[in-house]
This record gives sequence, structure tokens and C-alpha cells, in this order.
Amino acid sequence: MTRTKARVAALSALLLSATAMPASAQIAADSARIEQTVRTLASDAFEGRAPGTRGEDRTLGYLIARFEALGLEPAGPDGQWLQKVPLLHTRLGAIR
Repeated sequence: MTRTKARVAALSALLLSATAMPASAQIAADSARIEQTVRTLASDAFEGRAPGTRGEDRTLGYLIARFEALGLEPAGPDGQWLQKVPLLHTRLGAIR
């Protein structure tokens, strides 16, 4: 597996884990904060967030920083935020 595929999978896992925060964190759903996060991630600074780009690196860094600011701890291998997850890539050809 390539580093890029591992990062894409880890990003997906991070986003999914954001919905499973402990009740003790008592994080209120703040619509202004959610809107700002979406605007930030959609900004040109993140260059589309495509795998293998600086935009991907910036996105992962942004999300990790947000999780740390919330007081969350990494649960990946060896205490890391990112983990390797196998991904498949399919490229469809033209129908004949």
C-alpha cells in the first residue's frame, strides 16, 4: 500500500471517529464552528485535498490539530493519529 492510500484511509477514519467523541468532552454542536471548518477545508489553501498532494498533508494536519485542541488522544498504532488501511482502486474502461 502506498503512503497516499494509507493517508486517505486514515483521514476517513479520523472523520468517522469525530462522531464518536466521549460524552465527557461535552462538545456543543456550534453551527458557526462547523461552517468555519467547512469553509477552511474548502478553501484554496487546501488545494482540493487530493491524495498525494500538499493539500492532503495540510488537511491531515488541520484535522489532527483540531482533535488535539478538543483534548482527544490518538488511537492509531504506537499512539499515532494515522494508521494504514488497505484501499482498492478501480479504473473503469470505456464500454464497448
